[in-house]
Amino acid sequence: MASSDQHVSSLAKQARELFVVHVGRALPDLVKACDNRLTAILDQAGPAREMQERRDAWTAFSKSQGAWLNQSKKALQRTLLPRPASSINAMTMTGRLELLAEGAIDDQILASRLAMRVLELVSTDLNELRLRIQHLEKRQELPRGDVLLPDVVARILVDQWLDVQMTREAWALVQDALSPVLAKTMHAA
Repeated sequence: MASSDQHVSSLAKQARELFVVHVGRALPDLVKACDNRLTAILDQAGPAREMQERRDAWTAFSKSQGAWLNQSKKALQRTLLPRPASSINAMTMTGRLELLAEGAIDDQILASRLAMRVLELVSTDLNELRLRIQHLEKRQELPRGDVLLPDVVARILVDQWLDVQMTREAWALVQDALSPVLAKTMHAA
């Protein structure tokens, strides 16, 4: 019986690994989508302030796109590392209130918007994958932080974006260009 459970666990692990590999391989497409979007809006007419924000976003992205790509790949890979059960339980089971870092709510909103757009495009397929993994692992739902959840991938992308000193305003400029590429990627994965 234990070998059957190990096989099932192995299948779920392989599914996550393949998912991460596919999403990781598509990160250059996300970089290209961002670059295309920022280049396309660079010279659009508008108020001087907006034009300057677009130029600043394009300049920052030009400098930081490689770092964003590499850090996003590493962060995706880290989702496959085993997490101690005590930290998972502490995250999900405590009812205490905690202070959040400045901007944490804004970051979560940015990630949620991207995840919602992805789900609009491929919710049926992602839901089917989620249900199959839940069945394999005999769970009611996937744990928070599971890479198979679109909001987790979106949060990784947002966090790494901000980590390489790009702005939330720049993210807002590229988000609409990212969502169809990410949806296609997650669907293929």
